[in-house]
Amino acid sequence: MVRAENEALSSEVEALKDELSSVLAQHEQRLRRATELEQEMAVLKDELSSVLAEHEQGLHRATELEQEAARNREAIRQKDRDLSAIFRTLEKERQRVSEACDEIRGQFMRSTSWRITSPLRWLAMLMRSLRRHSARNIKQDS
Repeated sequence: MVRAENEALSSEVEALKDELSSVLAQHEQRLRRATELEQEMAVLKDELSSVLAEHEQGLHRATELEQEAARNREAIRQKDRDLSAIFRTLEKERQRVSEACDEIRGQFMRSTSWRITSPLRWLAMLMRSLRRHSARNIKQDS
């Protein structure tokens, strides 16, 4: 009877050893999988850190570009104001020169020499007109 009990206990111990080995193998497999997942997690954390660093650099660069754009917009506004002032000055100068030219033209046309040479200018204009007219008639006849 003791022997039968020993053998029963022995086979129970063997069954427990087999079960324990199986559980141990499953735990080792889970441990290996957990280690692999930890390594993957470490790689993903590194990638995330890299992406976040690039994102921060991008934000910094975008901020710099926005500031530069604001400075450029202000510089353009200033240039526009400067050009508008120059344009107004040039327009005043053009008006002044135009008025001076009109005044000089008026003085010239009121001068004696202009009035005296008026018949000669009229004859020269008539002669040019007759020459053009006769040249056209010659071309049409040809």
